[in-house]
Amino acid sequence: MKRMPVLISKNVLLKFIISFMAVFLLPLFVLGIVIYQDSYVKVKQTLEQSASSYLEQLRSYTESRLKDINYTTERIRFDYALQHYTILEGPEAQLRAIERLNLYKSDNSTTQELLLYLHGQKDQDLVFTSRGIIQLSALASSAFRFSTEQQQQFIRIMRDTKSAYILPAESVFTSEGTQTELLMFLFPIPENVDNPRASLLFFIPKSGFEAMIQGWLRQTNGVGGIMDQGGRLLAGFGENQLTAEELLAIKKLPQGPAITPIRLHGESFTFIQTRSDRNNWIYWALLPEPVFYKPLENKLFGLLAIGIGISTFGVLLIIALSFMHYRPVSQFLQAIRLHFPETKLSRPLTEWKEIKENLQALETRKAVTRHQIIENLLYGRETYQLKRHYLASGLILDFPWTAVVLFRIERTQTALTSLEIQDILNQLELNLLSPDLHCYIAGLERLTDCALLLNGKEPDPKLLLTKLELIQVSLSSLDLKGIFGVGTWQPIEEGIHRSFVEASAALDYVSGNKEENSYAVFSEMKSLSVLDMDWFPVKEQLRYLQSLKQGDTVEAIACLHQIMSTVRERAASFLLSKYVCLHLITEIVKTIQQEKLDYQPEDVHHLVQFTNVDSLETNLVKLTETICSEAVLRKSRQYSALAIQIVDYIYEGYARPELSLDLIADHFLISPSHVSKLVKGQTDKNFASYLSYLRIDEAKRLLVETNYAINDIVIKIGYIDPKNFMRKFKNETGMTLGDYRKLHKHTKDKDTHE
Repeated sequence: MKRMPVLISKNVLLKFIISFMAVFLLPLFVLGIVIYQDSYVKVKQTLEQSASSYLEQLRSYTESRLKDINYTTERIRFDYALQHYTILEGPEAQLRAIERLNLYKSDNSTTQELLLYLHGQKDQDLVFTSRGIIQLSALASSAFRFSTEQQQQFIRIMRDTKSAYILPAESVFTSEGTQTELLMFLFPIPENVDNPRASLLFFIPKSGFEAMIQGWLRQTNGVGGIMDQGGRLLAGFGENQLTAEELLAIKKLPQGPAITPIRLHGESFTFIQTRSDRNNWIYWALLPEPVFYKPLENKLFGLLAIGIGISTFGVLLIIALSFMHYRPVSQFLQAIRLHFPETKLSRPLTEWKEIKENLQALETRKAVTRHQIIENLLYGRETYQLKRHYLASGLILDFPWTAVVLFRIERTQTALTSLEIQDILNQLELNLLSPDLHCYIAGLERLTDCALLLNGKEPDPKLLLTKLELIQVSLSSLDLKGIFGVGTWQPIEEGIHRSFVEASAALDYVSGNKEENSYAVFSEMKSLSVLDMDWFPVKEQLRYLQSLKQGDTVEAIACLHQIMSTVRERAASFLLSKYVCLHLITEIVKTIQQEKLDYQPEDVHHLVQFTNVDSLETNLVKLTETICSEAVLRKSRQYSALAIQIVDYIYEGYARPELSLDLIADHFLISPSHVSKLVKGQTDKNFASYLSYLRIDEAKRLLVETNYAINDIVIKIGYIDPKNFMRKFKNETGMTLGDYRKLHKHTKDKDTHE
């Protein structure tokens, strides 16, 4: 203490305080600002990414519903029971129309009501619903009870609209008497003509769309909506609806940026949008600026407390060191030179591990995409074109000819698992590689069914048999057996689907044949015909019958026209024509009975009584459309029931760590890609997203309702790696598990106390 007056008189203490404060507190202050700003930016980015993710889910859900509606519309457009002239035949036809509408409504789970309005009925002006028949004016008055203007507008749109039209969400009284906000999708049949015969109207509840984003909007106190390409607000979400002036300001925003700052009534907001590539609709959300600062309140108090504590400690340390004439800067630089020589720091091994895992995931994604594309090409959902995502997936078909071989793998002792089958397919694909032929193998819906897609320069039938023998040898080396169906070479533009139909017919023949042959070639299947006539188109008949089984209306009608054209040209007399056609009718009836499809015996009896080939062809086309529709409807019901079983299986077993696509595929005996497609169609999420959603939702419940340790909760919901789940949870909710428990458990306790 005796040195204090000397230090003060010589300004030593003052110099030390000023220097240390400048060196220590100023960087601390700047560092605190940087940390706070960085936290704000991260929180904002997280919330914006979360908003974009929810908007993408809303867009995906909306486009999926539009796709279902368009598909249902196409089915109704060609449904004989719902044709304009059929309905007007009498009361029985009208009852059938009501039953069909009810069936289509049941198939489309999101549709609350389905209506068919017949144009040109001035006296009656009838609307057919899944519940009965009602006049258009009565429907308008019951739906819009308190607005005559809405009633008149609804009637005018129903009568005058000539192209697809969407009515924005409005409060409508349903047939049960409840008031519900509905979006109305109107489709004239046919579209874009002056006098459409009918109009199809879907009532879709707004709540289905709102559920995708409402919870998140409530947490952020934001609003959102859907606008069409013309700027009309189709649906608005959130507790605080925007005024007309605010909507106008949003419409004037530039369409390019996905995230745009905006000021309304002197307050700052962030406008987030995503645009659909299909219909140019805009899915948007408007978030108030304070929502970005709210998660930082605890961090701000923590930074202030740390700053005050460190500043106090620093001042005391400065006073002590000033008595010792301590020279910190020179000693600090000396320590740096002593302990940190100038050497290059090696990159952490974890980064290389992460890069390797990402590359492996990319290769897996490429293979899955390639298999999905091949499946679409086989089933005729698209025709081959040189598209960018084809090349990105590794699918290259640059030769002019293509052929399909279907085979079914069997093992006598135990059933094959999906992983074993995938390993077998990878090995077969490597064995089939050659420079002048592209070979791709993909699994089909059934777990043990596979397709070999060949692309070559010339149509060489011997090459198909060579590849088939190579596959048989490879399977035999693995103690496996296989049966094969071989299609013919076809031009690549539209021949992949046709060759697939041929291979399917050949595979069906082998699987039902008791002979020892393990394969059938479609081009050699003439022995199936009972007709002793060289000119009869047996191949076209086989393609036609196989197309009926698959519900492929376009291919079936094309084959039927080819058969009837050949009969007209080659049959020497009407009696011979009738003999040939009766054989064709018999084969159709056999196919219907084998597939257990619904049909009316009187329709077949009516076919048998034909008097000329032209009238028979017309009636056969109608029967073909009906059979294909029944096949598609049956397959849709089977897929829907299977999808429900799979989703229930995931819900009951999501806490199992080993739950995976392969495990589910083995349980239901279908391919993993088909499992993924069914889960996506049922939940609007892929398998990984849906499983993560269930586990995160259960974790939230356990955090709030129990006192389990966080690691125990992570293990209970099926995660082996707690750190991985904690990262996912924070990305999903914007907070850690501990912060979520503190926030929501405090809120729950407060509500209970009140």
